[in-house]
Amino acid sequence: MPSYCVKPYIYFVTSMVLLLDAGTLTNGQQQFLRFWNTSGCLGDPFQSFTDSGVKSISLGRIQLYSRANGLWKVELCERTGCPTSIRAGVDDGCAEHDMSYDFTFFQVTRFGDADQSERKIVFFQDINFSGRSWSTNETGLYLTPSKRAYSYYFTGLNTWQIKAGEDAEDWICLNYSKTVGNNGYGNTYGKSLTTASAIEVGKVTWGCDGNVVTEVITDSD
Repeated sequence: MPSYCVKPYIYFVTSMVLLLDAGTLTNGQQQFLRFWNTSGCLGDPFQSFTDSGVKSISLGRIQLYSRANGLWKVELCERTGCPTSIRAGVDDGCAEHDMSYDFTFFQVTRFGDADQSERKIVFFQDINFSGRSWSTNETGLYLTPSKRAYSYYFTGLNTWQIKAGEDAEDWICLNYSKTVGNNGYGNTYGKSLTTASAIEVGKVTWGCDGNVVTEVITDSD
C-alpha cells in the first residue's frame, strides 16, 4: 500500500493562513506582503505587493523586514542564485530576512487568489511550492501515471479527495482547518512533505465522502 494511503474517513487537516484586515476586501481577506528597511517594520513600507512581482534593490546590503498576510514565496536574488523563504502569516509579526549577500533584486510569488476563497488546489513536485505543478478546480483531475506531491495548497471552504489512481480503493481527504471554517476564507497548505507523507496524486475530486475528522496533521509552520 502506498505510504499516503489511509483508511476511509480519515482526514488530513493542515495548517492554514487566517487573514486579518487588509483594508480593501470585506473581513480583511486580501493577501499582501510589505517590506521595510527599518527594524520592527516601523513607519511606511518601501514596497508593498498584493500580487506576484519583482523589485530591484539598489541599496547594497540593506536591512530587509516584512509582514505577510496570506501565503507567499520570497526569493532574494544575487549572481549565484535566489535563496527562497516562505512567508505565511496573518499580519501578526515582523520577519527579518538574511541580507548577508549583495542581493540585486527580490521576487515574490503569491499563492492563491486575492481573497483566498477560490475552489482550486495546486500540487508541486518539490517542497516549498517549487518544481512542476498541477492543479484542478471542481471539475477534477486525472493523472496517468500518477505523480507524487511534496507540497500543495488550497483556498477557502473546500475539501479534496485524493486517490493514487482511478481504481484505487484507498483515499485521503484534504480538509480545510477549523479556523478557515470559522472565518470562511484562508489558505490550507503543506509546504514540506516527507517521503513518507508525500501524496500520490492520480485522481482528485472536489468534495470528500463523509464528514468526520478523526486525525489531524498540521504543517510544520
